Amino acid sequence: MEKKKQFEQEAIARANQWQAACGINGKKTAQQLQSYGGVEVIKRQIKQGRVCEAFDALAQKSMLDLSLEALVVDRRFDDLFEDEEVNFCLNLLLEAGYTF
Repeated sequence: MEKKKQFEQEAIARANQWQAACGINGKKTAQQLQSYGGVEVIKRQIKQGRVCEAFDALAQKSMLDLSLEALVVDRRFDDLFEDEEVNFCLNLLLEAGYTF
């Protein structure tokens, strides 16, 4: 499977898990990821200095593994993002107490 498509499918799956995990409806995010492409949506959000809408709620529940930021720093997708984009997400995760 193409790496971009794999990333998109995993990102959509994570967004769909937010409701059960922390009460955040990820349907809108999942639709954006599917309509505009997962990598493109995430790159745009990083450029705007934003995180996924469920980030804070996931951090409070120690479930940041379901965040889109955790997916960006996943080594399987290294070549989809620039170093600065990965570092942005990594810093957010580390500041929130995420451990690898």
